[in-house]
Amino acid sequence: MFGRLKTKLTHAIDRTVWKDEFIKRREYRDGVCRYPDSIIGRQNFPGDHLHRGGILVIAAHPDDDVLGVATTLIRHAKSGDPITIVFTTNGAGGDWKSSVAEQRAYADLRYAEACEGLALLDIPPSNVISLGFPDGGLHRYIQPLTSDLLHLFQTVRPARIYVHAIEGGHIDHDVTSFVVQFLCQQLHLPDVYEWAEYNREAPLGAPQIHFPNDPFLNDSAYTRIDLTEDELSLKTKMLSKHQSQRDVIRIAPSRHSEVIRAAKPVHLKQRLLHFGRLPHNRVSKSLFVFEEFSRNMPI
Repeated sequence: MFGRLKTKLTHAIDRTVWKDEFIKRREYRDGVCRYPDSIIGRQNFPGDHLHRGGILVIAAHPDDDVLGVATTLIRHAKSGDPITIVFTTNGAGGDWKSSVAEQRAYADLRYAEACEGLALLDIPPSNVISLGFPDGGLHRYIQPLTSDLLHLFQTVRPARIYVHAIEGGHIDHDVTSFVVQFLCQQLHLPDVYEWAEYNREAPLGAPQIHFPNDPFLNDSAYTRIDLTEDELSLKTKMLSKHQSQRDVIRIAPSRHSEVIRAAKPVHLKQRLLHFGRLPHNRVSKSLFVFEEFSRNMPI
């Protein structure tokens, strides 16, 4: 009996890995993600036009930046700090079965909405970058994501970086954080901060956000940033620009605080596997490819 169960589990693992490979090949065939020549939703990359220094915010999807660190952005903008926003995915809804035309239209809409919201902080569209990797499928593209972010770090040389925490809210969030923290560790970039957005312990509809319990971190101290009334009003206006996400925005309360902490790039693989919402075999396969690639990165 145990043998039959083991065989069924092995077949299930094979099917999930095969499905990822099938989707990736289809995305290549259709030009959804034919790296690096044809990527739906790719905007302003490689970013050679950007000024060096300043603040670099790296979010998985358009609107994650506002949900997670709008108040931090508002305060940096008031201080006159140059700000660059990077979205790692195209935000096109995560349905790989959608037509190419539908994915392109949705990606363009999400990017336009993000630019409208960030314009309220005088962040120009030229400072809003989208790498364009498929929404919901970032784990299939860890290697090219790493190459793109490495180029951006070496081009922009940011003074400070903000990124998602690895918290299990969305696999794209976790993969983005994993790659960013790995690269920052390799490049010895010390001023890196992460934000909590939603997770199993504090879902999107919860009145207050906090980081989930992380068994791999000894020190989980964080800073809670309380919004002033003016900041809350401005954050609400920024969120209102994301009309394509109105169902999500509707259930997200107008939280009166945000949380950030210094990123600690330790036990990254274990944390990704612990919090990730995908079966371990799917993430593990991507991590194996990533580890092989990272050994020969030009750092």
